[in-house]
Amino acid sequence: MQLSSDQVFGFLLEKRVTHLHHANTVTTSCAFIQRKALFARGCMEYFDFNQTAQKSDETDRQQGVYFDVFLDTVDIHTRAKARNAYGPVLFELSAKKLIEMNLPPLWITKSNPMNWTEKTTQQEKWFQNVDELRKDFVVGRFNQMIVLRHIGGILPLESCLDRVVLDDPQMKTASHDTFTLSLGALVAARASANTPMSFKFRKRACSEGCNCLGEYQAKPKMTEEFFVPHRTKPAPIVSAVTAPRN
Repeated sequence: MQLSSDQVFGFLLEKRVTHLHHANTVTTSCAFIQRKALFARGCMEYFDFNQTAQKSDETDRQQGVYFDVFLDTVDIHTRAKARNAYGPVLFELSAKKLIEMNLPPLWITKSNPMNWTEKTTQQEKWFQNVDELRKDFVVGRFNQMIVLRHIGGILPLESCLDRVVLDDPQMKTASHDTFTLSLGALVAARASANTPMSFKFRKRACSEGCNCLGEYQAKPKMTEEFFVPHRTKPAPIVSAVTAPRN
């Protein structure tokens, strides 16, 4: 079930996948940027870092993936022409730079863990080998995700993050423009790191027919939760972190 990271990334590059993606809310993304790493949701909870709740949390705990980091092979927002259900901030990670990090073996889902039950077999959950991957993996199929399970729930970003893309819901919160407020929070998070990362910020330019604006504006409370930074935990002392022992 675990596959060589070199073989997986080599396969993805053959398929012209130049970047892997992770989407999240502004609140959670600020915690990532400040600490220069993607954290599994279990690690965020363990360290008492700010993060927005997700409806998949309980299932992830039950299925043993709460301390895993998930990546997508495409920008779901662009492909679906709709908002990403996980959040408006997109981290774009270079596949070539990830190879250079000599990551431990990777796991790849065949279906979304939200749909797993106690009866779902390991063969139904995960690709078993590279041959099966080459036969059945489809780039851009949303339920087939790259999962990092052997990194202690922490993926350092400094060596692989190329860009952060932020949606614009074209809304205001009180007297503030939502996009400007969110971008300011992300920039401030980067500036507050001991040695800030040098990635680029970009405002999303949606393709024709994208439905994200209608979706954001139809649910203002959800949009505020996604875009407006807020504290979900007591302010932590920013310092070096160590992954919990599994």
